[in-house]
Amino acid sequence: MNKPKENLLNEIKSEQVVRGGIRPALIIAIERLDGEDRADLLDALHDETYSGASISRALINRGFKVSAAAINAYRRGEIVHVPKI
Repeated sequence: MNKPKENLLNEIKSEQVVRGGIRPALIIAIERLDGEDRADLLDALHDETYSGASISRALINRGFKVSAAAINAYRRGEIVHVPKI
């Protein structure tokens, strides 16, 4: 006999809560860059004429280990930056 389905919200609430985790290097770079550099980076991220590889190399030169794959993931919406208020 099949077990009756639990209410979805109750099932979600019963899942283990994981706090913290690893923040993506790209998000760390966005947050640590100063105003003009941050604006330049965000402009480049939203301008497809700049390759992920070129953005990655520029960030690596500034001390941020951000891969081209991370840039591309951001562009696909898989990494999201939510500005702190």
